[in-house]
Amino acid sequence: MPWSAASTVWSLHPNHLSVIKESVLLICEDIMAIDWVAQDLHGPVKPPLGSALRVTLLKLKENLDNGVKSEILAVIKGIKDSFGQINQISCEENFYPLGAKRYSIASLAVFPGVGEINAVDSNQELLNLQKEKVRDYLQSVVVVDYVVPLPQFVGLFVATSSGFIFLIDAQLINM
Repeated sequence: MPWSAASTVWSLHPNHLSVIKESVLLICEDIMAIDWVAQDLHGPVKPPLGSALRVTLLKLKENLDNGVKSEILAVIKGIKDSFGQINQISCEENFYPLGAKRYSIASLAVFPGVGEINAVDSNQELLNLQKEKVRDYLQSVVVVDYVVPLPQFVGLFVATSSGFIFLIDAQLINM
């Protein structure tokens, strides 16, 4: 089954709909779903703890041809060459347009940490040069940054009768 057909089947599946109704809609005023096939992904599928993620959603202006979409995707994929702080980047056209509010292209960039996102953002000249390549094609852009949380550590000191002190670390992980 093609990806788009599988996505449509899953989005209408009763189990999926019940999770949305019982968990998501209770705390969210509105939702948007973006799906794409991550191609040419280099590095771990699961970002390391402490990594910073930047999700960018692009809503294109009306009546643009597929050549423009290909051009935009090429610019996004080339960003990694301009910004060495990016560990990996994935972008593609959204194959589930019904739930995406016309945001048709999405990208996910993985950085080692927040400092690297800040370094990219501080390089305004190079950043604006990249944005200028696609600005005329865009109606709207949404950017969301997220940090993969580090585990919490609890330290326990134990003193012995001989005067030695031991430090025991216990890792707390929320799953």
